[in-house]
Amino acid sequence: MKPIVVPVNFSAASNHAARYAADLATMTGGKLHLIHILQIPPTFSEYPMPESAFEALRDSASDRLKSLAGELVKRTAARVPVETDIKIGSVDSNLRKYCESVKPFVIVMGAAGSPLDRFLSGSATLDALRHLPIPLLVVPEGIDFQKPGRILLACDLEDIRTGMADGIGFLNELKALFGSQFEVVNVTTPGDEGKGQAEFAFSAWRARLKEIHPELHFVHDSTVVHGIDEYLKEHPADWLVVFPKRHSFYELHQSRTKKIVLHSHLPIMSIHG
Repeated sequence: MKPIVVPVNFSAASNHAARYAADLATMTGGKLHLIHILQIPPTFSEYPMPESAFEALRDSASDRLKSLAGELVKRTAARVPVETDIKIGSVDSNLRKYCESVKPFVIVMGAAGSPLDRFLSGSATLDALRHLPIPLLVVPEGIDFQKPGRILLACDLEDIRTGMADGIGFLNELKALFGSQFEVVNVTTPGDEGKGQAEFAFSAWRARLKEIHPELHFVHDSTVVHGIDEYLKEHPADWLVVFPKRHSFYELHQSRTKKIVLHSHLPIMSIHG
């Protein structure tokens, strides 16, 4: 049984991600793990929170978590086991420890629709994207689950040169689960190296990806995000896969991966290579 972890904060975006994850688990024979991380309000950071106030927060979160779990059990006709847990403290450290224990197949998180919600909820999503070595699926609001028949891999020249060794096994697993078709798109921008180097590197890479038989496509555009958007208009996909790099905080804050995640209108899977 493939564990799927869903961090929830009871926003519309995270509740939608939980429903998406339930449908995904139905198809993969997975088990859902709903985790809510209770953060102490800043007003109590220098003084102990009154026990009664803390208990009220915890009890409210527990009730809402149980209600969401019950909804998902009904949604899947009780075919998907659902476990719930509440942790206290920072989102990043608790999520990491929880995933080390559960060893999930994938983490599913929501991406809010409005600019304000996107700003407020994007932080936890992007923190997880930066630090967790587990595949992370970011699901925009309003996107219902459907089998990912076509998956687009957005790769830069570094991805193609290195062959994303840590991601190949997971891609093969997606192929076995869904029978997906894969395409690789390499977007070059002014000042990037030419496509000849990518073609040369891809010829060796393809041998390692023989199970998924990807095709390589080149797009030249002013920005990577716009190039991917334009490509998807002509070649619709069910999921977009990106490979975030291990940059410093400032570099990642400015990274292409963040921009792609926050502008995407389809689920994005991040895989650390």
